[in-house]
Amino acid sequence: MRILFISSSPVRKDISSGNTFLNLFDGIEDVEFASVYTRAGAPDPSVSQAFCVTEKMMIKNLFGKGCVGKEIEPLTVESSKRGIPQDSKAVAFVKKHRWTVFFWMQELVWKIGRWKNKALHDFIDKFCPDIIFTSMEYTVFFNKLVLYIKKIANVPLVVYAWDNNYTMKRVMFSPLRWIYHICNRNAMRKVVKNADLFYVISDVQKDEYEKAFGRECKVMTKGADFTGEPPVKSQRNAPLQLLYTGNVGLHRWESLAHIANVLERINQDGLK
Repeated sequence: MRILFISSSPVRKDISSGNTFLNLFDGIEDVEFASVYTRAGAPDPSVSQAFCVTEKMMIKNLFGKGCVGKEIEPLTVESSKRGIPQDSKAVAFVKKHRWTVFFWMQELVWKIGRWKNKALHDFIDKFCPDIIFTSMEYTVFFNKLVLYIKKIANVPLVVYAWDNNYTMKRVMFSPLRWIYHICNRNAMRKVVKNADLFYVISDVQKDEYEKAFGRECKVMTKGADFTGEPPVKSQRNAPLQLLYTGNVGLHRWESLAHIANVLERINQDGLK
């Protein structure tokens, strides 16, 4: 079975979305992976073929420099251990500030960019996927890319949602941000409408999304091998150190703050 991943970041085990993709299909025999993604970088060694298309390529192409989209050699096992390449200063600035104008500029580049080209068609035709697997993303351009590839490949589309970016229950004071949100919701609805299977990450999200989209959702989570007895540590660090490596957006910081308050109470009589 040939599975084509469509993602923003390269499908890698050290990137959260890629780790989820690879985990879900771990242990399944006779599966070949290919990947189309929209940020610079190389995919995991388990991905046999990859195609990258970025805004930088489109901007250069508009000025007559280079093509939009190119095949990327997957990482070797050794190179995959070196970690994720650092973002440029410009990309780091955009990620840090996340001004609405940046998102509108990104959409504009994809609107006028020449990404619907022969290179992308040839890549899809060469790999000839049996299934397209992608996440529910919160951008118009990404969802247009998903629908375009589905049209080219003409195979079943499987969509997996984890963050509830669709909800209208949010506080935003910028009219531009509300317009952007409504446009993204419309694009998300189109992808869900064309999906052959729709997975979510929890029962709560299943209830919310079945009401929002009017179709069946199935719950799917990452897995691990829990056979045998778990290892029991006879000694722990004093104090025990906890490390959080995730994002702090989408109100995750509130959960972290709650954990900090609990730890403060636990440590009232001494640092544990």
